[in-house]
Amino acid sequence: MKIDIQDENNNRPTFNEVYYEGEISEDAKVGALVLAKIADSKDASLIMSKSPLVLQASDLDEGSNALVTYSIIEDEMRTVFHMVPSSGSLNLVTTLDYERRSNYVFHVRAIDGGGLLSENIATVNVSVRPVNNKAPVLKSSRVDLLVPTAPGVTVHILEASDGDGDTLVFNITRGNTEKLFDIEAQTGKILVGKNGSYALGKHVLEISASDGKRSEERRVGKSVDLGGR
Repeated sequence: MKIDIQDENNNRPTFNEVYYEGEISEDAKVGALVLAKIADSKDASLIMSKSPLVLQASDLDEGSNALVTYSIIEDEMRTVFHMVPSSGSLNLVTTLDYERRSNYVFHVRAIDGGGLLSENIATVNVSVRPVNNKAPVLKSSRVDLLVPTAPGVTVHILEASDGDGDTLVFNITRGNTEKLFDIEAQTGKILVGKNGSYALGKHVLEISASDGKRSEERRVGKSVDLGGR
């Protein structure tokens, strides 16, 4: 006589860890994998690895009862990430914008082949790694000075913005061959240069604002009139 003993599904799946950290680049394409964050060997901080983030839960049953699948609990998060049920990895399903949202925290549950839910819930924290994808925006201006000026006198303070929030550096790129003007690179303040005290007439300057990767040039008005008309 042969007796087959069937496994009774009496064990719930259990997450090996209850907290996971991952990272994905702001410019990642739809379908990209979320990567795991690992400890930096140089300090205690976490850095993005080259390996995908994979959630893992174990089940002490056997056969099909031990097969575990995974799902994201929050509906909103399923519009951003897809949890691969059989592997526990995460794929991106929409585009990201770091300036709008820089991280996503959500929860994942596991279920075994017999329909038992996991004893615990895993928390997932996915950080968005910013990329420099927005060029500076520099406003153009017309500046008229109607009285004689001296070196160091402020002509104009440039206004510029950067959608990534990067620090901007300003520079005069054209129109200043005689060094009639100076510019403070960090503030965008244009000053009368040491040779500009009696530089009568109209002067057109081309100004650039750079965030280190992208730059934009603008003409500072149509003219800068020094010393009157």
